[in-house]
Amino acid sequence: MSNPNDFQKQYCEYYKPLLRQFCKELTDKLPAESFRGIPHPFIPSWGIRYEQSMVKTAIIGLETCGWSPELHEYIGQLENEQWNSSFDMSEFQNLDFVSWSNGTMNCYSFWGFVMYFLASLYGVKNWEILKQRKHADLLNSFVWGNACAIERWDSQGIPEGTSPAAHAVAWAAAQPLNDFQHIQRLFAPQVTIILCARSNCDNYLRNIDKVLLWDKNRVRLWKVGDNLIFNVPHPNNMRWNYGADYYAKTIRSGLEEHGLFQPMKEFMDCDKEAEKLLNYFKQCKKHASNTKDAIAFIATELRKQDATMTVRLLFDILNKLGYRTSYGTEYQAGRGSYRTIASAWRRYYEGLNQPDVAEAIALAFTKPNGDYAYE
Repeated sequence: MSNPNDFQKQYCEYYKPLLRQFCKELTDKLPAESFRGIPHPFIPSWGIRYEQSMVKTAIIGLETCGWSPELHEYIGQLENEQWNSSFDMSEFQNLDFVSWSNGTMNCYSFWGFVMYFLASLYGVKNWEILKQRKHADLLNSFVWGNACAIERWDSQGIPEGTSPAAHAVAWAAAQPLNDFQHIQRLFAPQVTIILCARSNCDNYLRNIDKVLLWDKNRVRLWKVGDNLIFNVPHPNNMRWNYGADYYAKTIRSGLEEHGLFQPMKEFMDCDKEAEKLLNYFKQCKKHASNTKDAIAFIATELRKQDATMTVRLLFDILNKLGYRTSYGTEYQAGRGSYRTIASAWRRYYEGLNQPDVAEAIALAFTKPNGDYAYE
């Protein structure tokens, strides 16, 4: 797993030239004051546990209304190398989006559908408890992007008195930012869910080589290498065609079909389950170079569904994935394996200061008598 500070630096260095060029195109055409009323450009944010997710997921909306500061102020900030407005994602990472809404937060608003979908996918019976920041392990595990970096002229967020000519300049200058390639290069998601009209989606994906797998009942699915991209209508439009539940179930079905989601039971310990889980958890090899990190990935996915597995099943999977002891031998269920889980717990709790991941490790694996294995 990469160091979060290293990734933050990489992210900033990637976007700085793009944002400088955006501002230059504006001020080459009009004075900064002309851009009053226009929000500054949106760039993607990610949850604090994105890197711990077994399946890396990006959720893409259309635009963000009223993204402050306004553009005339933002231009001045960048001229003075003040980058906080661009790179401060504390609101998103603190899960403030659970209350972002222009009205009633239901499953037909963008963030309402995101929470509804995550709850549906992972078997949370009442999706509305996510509004209380419950199941934070689901809410902090994805990348958030938009197909439009600058809010559209006909949206509800552009105030009266804003110059349409200035907005047209900003809209044109933002087109290089409206490109999925940026998320692909920085975050390499295995699953992307784009919630907007087809025309906006097609523009956003214009530079991506993709293969259409199916286009049915207002849902499109493409394959890009081993990765999947879904396009469904914006939630505002779902209520008029099929409903939110249909789209959530269709996405889940596509994920299961391609081995990128595995339903898990509350308690698992049998050979039949081992084969299904092995096919899913083989993705550990992409992210975890050692046993402790593999244990963390598996634990995180288990706890998203409030599931547990026995130590015997865990180490059977790890052995089949090719993980070995420091002596180069296969793991055996028993005291030694309990110590390995305890060591993984200490790595995340004490070494990496990630108590939520440590808690997942503590709760995910059991001894034959049902006791937690890390103790």
